Formats: sequence, C-alpha cells, structure tokens
Amino acid sequence: MTLRWTTLRWTTLRWTVPLLLAWACMPAAAQAPTPPAPTPPAPSPQSSISLAPIPRAFFGMHNQGHAKEWPDLPVGSHRGNPGPNWFALNPRKGVFDWRGLEAWLARLQAHDADLLLNLGLYMPRWASSRPDVFCPDGNYGTCYPPRDMADWEAWVSAVVRQAAGRVKYWEIWNEPNDNGFWRGDMATMVDLARRAYRIIKAADPSAKILTPGVYSGPWGNENDGVEWTIDFLSRCSTGDPCADIVAYHGYPFHWFSLGDYKTLMEGGVVDPQRYELLGEQTIIDIQKYWNIAATFGLEGVWNTEGGLAVWSVKGTSREDVLDQSTPKNWELTGQFAVKATMLMQAGGVGRSYWYSYDNRGHGMLWQWSDDGQGTGLNPAGLTYRLMATQFIGATPVAPVARQETANRIRNPLAAGAVSGTPGAPPDGWSLIAPDAGRGVNTSIAAGPGYIDIRVWGTPAAGANGMTRLEFETAGAIRSGPDRQWFGSFHQSLIAGSYQHVTVHAGVVEYAEDGRTLGHGGAQTVPATALDHRRQRNLLMTRTRFAGCASVTPGLAFLYEPGKPFDITLRLSAPRLDDGTQWTGTYTKADGTALMLAWDSNSAGSTLAVDPRFTRYQDLAGTFHPITGNSVALTVAPVFIVE
Repeated sequence: MTLRWTTLRWTTLRWTVPLLLAWACMPAAAQAPTPPAPTPPAPSPQSSISLAPIPRAFFGMHNQGHAKEWPDLPVGSHRGNPGPNWFALNPRKGVFDWRGLEAWLARLQAHDADLLLNLGLYMPRWASSRPDVFCPDGNYGTCYPPRDMADWEAWVSAVVRQAAGRVKYWEIWNEPNDNGFWRGDMATMVDLARRAYRIIKAADPSAKILTPGVYSGPWGNENDGVEWTIDFLSRCSTGDPCADIVAYHGYPFHWFSLGDYKTLMEGGVVDPQRYELLGEQTIIDIQKYWNIAATFGLEGVWNTEGGLAVWSVKGTSREDVLDQSTPKNWELTGQFAVKATMLMQAGGVGRSYWYSYDNRGHGMLWQWSDDGQGTGLNPAGLTYRLMATQFIGATPVAPVARQETANRIRNPLAAGAVSGTPGAPPDGWSLIAPDAGRGVNTSIAAGPGYIDIRVWGTPAAGANGMTRLEFETAGAIRSGPDRQWFGSFHQSLIAGSYQHVTVHAGVVEYAEDGRTLGHGGAQTVPATALDHRRQRNLLMTRTRFAGCASVTPGLAFLYEPGKPFDITLRLSAPRLDDGTQWTGTYTKADGTALMLAWDSNSAGSTLAVDPRFTRYQDLAGTFHPITGNSVALTVAPVFIVE
C-alpha cells in the first residue's frame, strides 16, 4: 500500500507543469477596478458541526498486525484493514470460519473500541470473476467483481448474522476509484452496495452503511474520489438506497498544488516549516464530501483512512526505520496528525481512522520491533497520544478554524453583471476567453447575488484549451512571493455536465505589469445540483513566483479540440483573505478551558489569550509558562491550558 501512495504522489506532480503553463500563457483581462461593494457575511463551513463532547470512537486506527500488543494510545475504533475480512472468514464457498472475527471483537471489547468492517476488502480467490489475474493490491482476483452475486449475498448475510449487532458500521469496498482495488464497472458496484444495504438493514435497522471509501485526485481524472462518489450516489438515488454515510480517505493530495516535493526533500531535510499547508489542506476535502452528503441526503461524512507516509533519505526498510541517523519526518507527521484530525472533527467529520499504527512506510506511530512486542511510541506516536488524550471528552466551544481577515474581493455580491451572449461579468470580475471564435462560446445570466455562466461548444484545432473566470482584476489584491491566501466560493451545476470539460479552482499570480506568472492551489471542483447557497468550495495557496505583485482567485474551464461540451454553473459569494492563525476553544470534562492554536505561515505570529490561560503544552508534551497574556505561534500546534 505504501508503494501505491508513493507512486501517486510522484505521478500527480506531472500534471502541475502543463496546467501551470496553460494558465501562464493566457493574458489578463483589461478591466478597470470598480468601487468597493459591501461584503456579505462569510458563509458557515457547514452545518453539521457537533458541539457535543468528542467521543473516544472518533479516534479510529488501523493496525497492520506487525505489532502484537494493543497500542499505548487511545483507540476508539478499528477499521478491519487487514483485520477480519472476506478472505479469512469465508475461505471456501459455503465454509465460514469465525474464529478471527470473534477474537477481534473480544479484543476490541476489552479495550472499549468498536469495529468498522469493510465487506469487499480481500475477496477470496474462489469468489472472484477473475481468480487468475494478479491485482496491484498484491492478491489474485481481489480487484474484480464477484463471479456470482449469490456468493456476495451469502457472505454478507453470514457475517451480519454472526456479528449479531456487535458490528454496527459496515463499509462496502476499499478505494474502488483505484484499479488496484476495483476493475469492475459502476453499475456492478451499485448493485453490490444495494444488496448489502438491504441485507444489513433487515438484520439490524440501526446499523450504518458507508459508501466505498475513496481518495481524492486534486486535478481530476478517473481516480478522483469526489467525482467517483458523485457518480455512485447519483445512480443510487434513482432506486433502493446504498449507504447512510459518505466515506473518504483523508490523505494530503492537495499538497502537491501547494509546494515542490523534490525541492523540499533535497539534502534529506525534513523541516516542518518548509511544508506549509500540508495539514491545513484537509479542509478542502471535508467541504467537498459534505457537499456530496448534503446533495444526496446522507447523514454524515467519515474519514475511514488517512495518514502521512514515513519519509527518510534512504527508504522505508527495517534498516532505514531503525537507523537513528537517518532523518525522518516524525515531527512533521505529528503536526499533520493534530492539524488534520482536529480540523476533521471541527468540520463535522464523524470519525477519523489513522493509517497506520504499525506500517513502516505509512503513518507509523509505533516504535518498531522485529518480534512485534512492545508498546513504545515514536515521536509521532507520542504526539498522537497527547492529542487524543487532550480532546477525548472535551466539548468544542468554537472548534478549531482559521481566523479570517477582511475579504479582499471587492464585489462578492456579483453586482453589475450583464446578461447575454457573451454578456459581461460582474463589476471587477474578469472573463478571459481566448477561444471565442474558435468554437467555444460563453454567456452570462445575472441573478440576485450570483451569476450563471455557461461555457459550451466544440473547440477548434489550435484552441487555447481554457476559458477563465476570475473574481477580481489583476492588480486589485496586492501580494508578494511566499504569501498564503485562502478563499472560497459557492456554486451549483445548473445545466449541462462535466463531459469533456474539467473545472479547476485556483489563484492566479500576476506581475506588476499585469503579466500572468502562473497559478497555485489548483484543484478540480465538481459541483452537483444542490442549491449554491449550500454548496461551498474552499481553496488555498502559497504564492510561489518571485515577481508576484497581485493575485486573483477564479475558475478555469479546461477542454480539448474536437470534443463537444456544455456546462452552466451558478456562482456566488467569492472570498479571499490572508489570515494564517488557526485557533479553537474547548471545555474539558473537568470544566477547565483548552485552546488549540498554530499559525500556518512559517513566519509565525503572536496570539493574545485570556488571563485565565497560564501555560501551554508543545507537541513533545513539555509545558511552558505564558507571560504577558500572549503565546508565540509557529507552524507547530500548541495546547493552551488554564
């Protein structure tokens, strides 16, 4: 599994260059700035944030089986990967061996933890429709559909009957957006899910079924879990239900549009200050999957797998991990764990399953031991334990979030748009359409606080391949290099589809003379038909060009010559600001107050705190006194306590 993640990370870097060049080669729109318009209230992140005490079950974990003893850190739930699975429990057709399941359930009960069981993971070879084909996950036949749906139903019925209400959470499949785990079609996956849902609910109406867990692809392709889940639930919505909760995998894929991995790793340096926004980008996917849950009426969003690869200058072999002289990213992993996990909790994610406690190559928290004995933790594990201990039972007062500064978009109400073909964008916004006259058309319809923009046609040979809509004019939002910007906008798919067109959101950097330097923070932002006021997308970037003088956030419609497309989006409430402090306040079970805080900018800042706070604890567990009612913030989170 580690090799797969490493491959994906390096592969996605290839997409940065052509996209960057495409943005950079397009001219800026010549449009004069307009007088400022009133800024609407910042939209709430999403409405499912829980202000109840944080349960132990929120902190989920994977255990690969290398470590034999129970982890010396809070674990409220275990995801059965590997754990109990179809291959182990149903080794031959009609034959079931429940010893492994019963052992796991007994172990979990002894440690006050429950089980999330993935039904499709590690399908036995006998049940596969392609049993002689070796799959990229390292097994024969596991990435293909079952040869007979009766075998799938028999397996699901048997395991649900055996678990008898002791397993309350069921996941359909693992990462079907990756052909290492699924090479069937979408219709078959929907069929599998519907059959499982019907069987489980008949046996236990209170059970919860999760969609297949997917990971995101920031630049959009057949592997993008956001697009995959929208397609899956769209098909499920026309018949019997498939799931109650949206599952996704919270790996930091958006990071690759924020920084240059190769440069940062030169010389084997793993300095957390150089990996800006690695943990913070977590909020991008949280919002995307909540948009999906709201669209299709699902009750929640869970991160069923996520973590950070173990890095060293050599590799992830036993020797590399045990060699104390080899630099590793334990400090960075600890920071990522705290930021990502607590931002998920703040964003309403119901559970977060860390991957993995004892995986040498990915997310390892355990102090490796060849014989599997011992419960020692590496520095990242000590940080994870400290975080979980601090927050289990704590009640969010104001969950951790970025502290926004003034909106730099002068016309967030979209005033002044002119309806027509092509029409005119709102005052201060810019429409850059170099393919007008090359088979690509645009039209704008003005509405109260929003616009509908339609882009359609069959691009001619030699077309530029991109039409841009920017929410500001070059020169209006002053910037410079190495500066962090955070934005959002609301959208809805009004008509048409994403066939033959991809829509990216990002921030364009401009030189003082108005030249386009390039972009940052690019990501696909597929919308659904959900009302635009309920469908928000987030973006962030660190400016990277030495000559950057100003920035504009916006959307890019990408298409190819000869491929017809037609899409209409409703857009509203754009926002951009440069606040880099992240703070949250909680009340612990003993009634004392707790703050979580950091600054995502490596330059840091000072946070003024209430006099009741007398000290803070760093991620190594050391306490420091607070003087002058202020705390110096860095990229490393701190726990501020009374």
